[in-house]
Amino acid sequence: MDKDTTHPYLSLFAALSYGIASMAMVFINKAVVMEYAYSMTLLTLQQLATALLIHFGRIMGFTRAKPLNVDTAKKLILVSLFYNGNVAFALASLKGVNIPMYIAIKRLTPLAVLIAGLFYKKGKHSKQVIFSVSLTAAGVMIAALGDFSFDLFGYIMALISVFFQTMYLVLVERSGAEEGLSSIEIMFYNSLLSLPFLVFLIIVTSEFPNSISLLYAKSASLYFLVMFVLSLMMGIILNYTMFLCTIVNSALTTTIVGVLKGVGSTTLGFFLLGGVQVHFLNVTGLVINTLGGLWYSVAKYQEKLRKTWISVKTINIKMVRGLFNKLASKSLNVAGKWQQQQLRRLNIHEYQGAELMGKFGINVPKGVAVSSVEEVRKAIRTTFPNEKELVVKSQILAGGRGLGKFTSGLQGGVHIVKTEQAEEIAGKMLGQTLVTKQTGPQGKVVSKVYLCEKVSLVNEMYFAITLDRTTAGPVIIACREGGTSIEDLAEKFPDMIIKVPIDVFKGITDEDAAKVVDGLAPKVADRNASIEQVKKLYNLFRESDCTQLEINPIAETSDNTLVAADAKLNFDDNAAYRQKDIFALRDPTQEDPREVAAAKADLNYIGLDGEIGCMVNGAGLAMATMDIIKLHGGTPANFLDVGGNASEGQVVEAFKILTSDDKVKAILVNIFGGIMKCDVIASGIVNAAKHVALKVPVVVRLEGTNVDQGKRILKESGMALITAEDLDDAAEKAVKALKSA
Repeated sequence: MDKDTTHPYLSLFAALSYGIASMAMVFINKAVVMEYAYSMTLLTLQQLATALLIHFGRIMGFTRAKPLNVDTAKKLILVSLFYNGNVAFALASLKGVNIPMYIAIKRLTPLAVLIAGLFYKKGKHSKQVIFSVSLTAAGVMIAALGDFSFDLFGYIMALISVFFQTMYLVLVERSGAEEGLSSIEIMFYNSLLSLPFLVFLIIVTSEFPNSISLLYAKSASLYFLVMFVLSLMMGIILNYTMFLCTIVNSALTTTIVGVLKGVGSTTLGFFLLGGVQVHFLNVTGLVINTLGGLWYSVAKYQEKLRKTWISVKTINIKMVRGLFNKLASKSLNVAGKWQQQQLRRLNIHEYQGAELMGKFGINVPKGVAVSSVEEVRKAIRTTFPNEKELVVKSQILAGGRGLGKFTSGLQGGVHIVKTEQAEEIAGKMLGQTLVTKQTGPQGKVVSKVYLCEKVSLVNEMYFAITLDRTTAGPVIIACREGGTSIEDLAEKFPDMIIKVPIDVFKGITDEDAAKVVDGLAPKVADRNASIEQVKKLYNLFRESDCTQLEINPIAETSDNTLVAADAKLNFDDNAAYRQKDIFALRDPTQEDPREVAAAKADLNYIGLDGEIGCMVNGAGLAMATMDIIKLHGGTPANFLDVGGNASEGQVVEAFKILTSDDKVKAILVNIFGGIMKCDVIASGIVNAAKHVALKVPVVVRLEGTNVDQGKRILKESGMALITAEDLDDAAEKAVKALKSA
C-alpha cells in the first residue's frame, strides 16, 4: 500500500499494527542485545535492510514509491535524525534496563509531548490529561526506587530516547515535512538518510569492526540467527507502521497507542527473558504508571470528543446542510457521470472577481469587461490609450480557458495580442462556444471578454483558499510554481505544494501568512508587502463568505509587486441573504437552465447522463433509487430531491424540469411519505399532467403517510401510470418501460 488516506479503518489499522509491532520489537531487540551488545550496529543493519528492500522493490515494480528527490530529502533530514536517535538510544537502554521499567520510562512520552506543546502554543489540555500524565511520571519514580537491577546508564539512554521521540512526533506534526509522501516513501528516506549518521556513530563508539566479527561468530547459534533475522524484519515492519500511524493520526494519538501496547509489554516483561525481581515498590510504581497511561488514553479520547462537539456546534446550520448535500452529490458517482455539480456555490466571472479583490486592496491588473466589438473600441480609447499590448480573456464559468478551443476553430480562450488586434480577437470570441476540460464537450457560450493590461511577469505561482473538512476551517494552498492547472502542478511538483490551515476563531496570523509566502517563495516581491497581500486575500475569503478563492497565477511583476493575475471565486449559496451585492452578480446564462429552474423552485436537482428521470424525496432514498436503477440495467438521468415538505406547485415544477430533458425516456417517482405526504405528491403528478404533455411512461411507487389517499387520487385521475409495490419492483418496471418505449 503506497498511498495513505485518512479513512477511519486505515487509522485503526495503523494504530493497532504499530502497537503490536512495537510490543514485539521490544522483546526481540531485548533478546538480541542480551547476546549482542552492539546496538548501533544492529540499528544500522536494520535501516540498511529497509532501504535495500524498498529500492529493489521499486526497481522490480512491487511498489510505486517515487525515486529519491533531493529537495524532499533536505526537508526530512532533521525528522530522520530525531527518529533514529529515538531508536538508537532505546536500543542502548535495553542493555541494562528491564522491559517493564523500559516501558514505564517510554510512557513519559505523552508528558514530554504536552510540555513541548507549551513552547509552540498548541493549546490547553483538560485537567484529566494533565493529572494522568503526572500520575504516569509518579509511577516511574516509585517503580525506579524498587528496581533492584537499577542501571543509571540504561535510565539515561531511555530518557534521551523519550526526548528524541517527542521531538520527532512534534516536528512531523508541526512541519508537515511528510505531507504528500506515502509510508513506504517516508521509510525509504528515513532509512537512507540515517545511514551516514549511524555509520558515524558505530565508528566513534568503536563498535566497528568488533561488531562485525562478533556478529559472524554469533551466527553459528541458530537461536541468535533466528532472533537477529526477526529483528531485521521487525525493524522494517515497525518503521512502516510507525510512519503510517504518524501520518494518519496526530502525535498524541501515536503516543496513546504506545501507552496501551505498554500495558501488555509490562505484564509480559515480568516473566519473559529472565523476568524481573518482584518488589512492592516496583510493582506499585508500575501499576500506578500503567493506570496513569490508561487514564491518559481515556482523557485524550474525551478531550477529542469535546473539541469535535464544540467545533460542530459553532458551524452554521445551513452550512452543515450544504456540506451534507455536497457529500450526497459526490456519492452519486456510482449512479452515473456528472454533467454539473450541485448548485451550492455561486461562481462569478474573472472580471467580477478582479473588481471585488480591488475593493479589498488586492493588487490586480487594470482591466475592463466588454460584450461587443463596439465596447472593445471604446475601452481601448478610454482605458488603454497608451498600451501596446493587451490580454483578451474569454469570460466563462469554467477553468482551463487558455488551453480550450472554440467550436469555430479558434484555439485558446486567452490571447496576448497587439492592441490593434484586440478588436479582431474579441470579435472571434464573443457569441462563440468555448470547450475546455471543465466544460464538458458541450462547452459554454462566451458573452463577455475581459480586456487587461499586459503585465510583465517575472515569476508565476499558485495560490488558493478553500474549506478543509479535516480541520473544519479554511486552508491556504500555495505552490512556488503556477500558471497551469492545479492537477498538473500536483502531478509535477507534489513536494512544492504547501497547506496552511487557518484557525477560524483567531483568523489569519502574521505567522500563517509568512508560511504561505515562504511556500510561494517570491523572488523579487517585498516579503512584508506579500504577507499583507496574503492577509487581505484571506479577509476577502472570510468577509465575502467564499467557499473557494483560487489565483492562478499569483505573480511577481517586473516592478517587484505581487499581483493576482487571474482569479476564480466561489461563494456559499447559504450566505445569499447577507451578500446581496455579490449574489446580484450571478450569471444564470452560464448555468444549467434546469438547475437554475430547480433552484428557483427550491428543489435539489443535478443533471446526469442517463435516460430514466427520477423524482424522490430525500437524498438517501434518491441515491438508493439511482443505484437500483443501475442494478437493473438502466441509467439515471438526474438526481431530483423534492425534500420533505414540497407543495403541489413544486411537484409540478419538478415534472417540468424532468420532461424538459430530451434524453429522458421514462420517469420513476419514488416517494416514502413521512413529513412528505403521498396525497400531495399524487395531486402534484395529476396537476403536472395537465400542464405538461407526458410523452414518456411514468412509474410511481408510493409508501408511507396518506398512501391510500395518494393511490386513490392517481387511480381516479385516469392517467396511464405504471404502479409499483416496492423500490425493486419500481426500478425493474422503469427499465422495462424504457426499453419498450
